Amino acid sequence: PEVEGVFVWQDDRTLEFQPSSLWKSCVPVSLSWLGSLTNAQGIVQAVNNQRSIVGPPLSLERVSVMSVEPGRELPLELLFSAAVAPSVLREYLTFTDPGSSELSYTLRQTPVPNQFLVNLQLRDQPRVQLKLRKGLPSVFGPHGALAEDVMETVRAPLQFAFSGLSTSVPTFGQPCVSLKFSS
Repeated sequence: PEVEGVFVWQDDRTLEFQPSSLWKSCVPVSLSWLGSLTNAQGIVQAVNNQRSIVGPPLSLERVSVMSVEPGRELPLELLFSAAVAPSVLREYLTFTDPGSSELSYTLRQTPVPNQFLVNLQLRDQPRVQLKLRKGLPSVFGPHGALAEDVMETVRAPLQFAFSGLSTSVPTFGQPCVSLKFSS
């Protein structure tokens, strides 16, 4: 893809490209120039050259707990910096409880290719560990793959049910209203 930006000489030997907008993660970009590049002192630095580079590596940008539904499922949203194939993501993604037992989950890709919805089967723990293994590739191939393991703790929001209300009006002092909730 074409990337808008400017070239700026940093010193006698370093020409830096400054993109005018963020590069997409994992997308290969080909740089080519014909003719010679001359620095500020008039010294030729390169003649007819071509290089391929890759945008920033894949990253997990966000893990969000969605609205909690009744039952023992925890719905999550995973948002990546680039598109990932669901079948490949399954090979690199695990969830464990505090005792390190692996938890089962269902994975669904949304119409946005870098966003996934996960329904996680909880046991008795409101906290789980998400692990993404390094090497997870984007749909653009292995270049720009996840550079290191990602570990995140996800907490299920506590659910309370209103169970009662009581009031008291003491002879001296302020009246009091108490709300009771059960977990």
